[in-house]
Amino acid sequence: RAALVEADMWTKQIRNSGMGRFSDSLIRSLRIVRYDEGSIGNSDTSSSTVVTPSLVLSFDVSQDLCNDFDTLHGGAQATAVDIFTSILLHRVHQVPSVTTDLHVSCVSPAPLGSKVICICKAEKYGGGLQFSSCDLYREVGDTDSRNDETQQQQMILVAKGLHTKYVLKERVKSFTLNKKPRSKL
Repeated sequence: RAALVEADMWTKQIRNSGMGRFSDSLIRSLRIVRYDEGSIGNSDTSSSTVVTPSLVLSFDVSQDLCNDFDTLHGGAQATAVDIFTSILLHRVHQVPSVTTDLHVSCVSPAPLGSKVICICKAEKYGGGLQFSSCDLYREVGDTDSRNDETQQQQMILVAKGLHTKYVLKERVKSFTLNKKPRSKL
């Protein structure tokens, strides 16, 4: 619970960061659904269970996140994967890092007004490279349900994202760098 509160506080800090139009719109409507720190536990003596750190977030598709077809823009999807996996990786391994590879496969549309659920996982971290994934789904109500109370939510895959980050050996800019000035030669 404390980790979820801390993640929420960190998200609020970046709300006014001015990272760009898609970023600002995503952060403005962002809701943290669940955070799991991950763990290693033994279910019996012969095997161990590994739970990968994960972060589940949601946002609504607003007009400023849409393309000309009134569906979630591919650039907004890539921005979501970048920001959300960076939040998770920073939470589990608080070091400065930069993106080396960002890959997003756009699978299906998320229309204006739809709710998007993002499931992010920190696949590998703690070394020189960090690997994460983020799947974006849109929620769709079961139209066959006659009773609103028992209506089932279906998840339709919108995009699959993979994010690789390089961990910087030296702290830079806002990470308080004590570096000597470069020679002008």
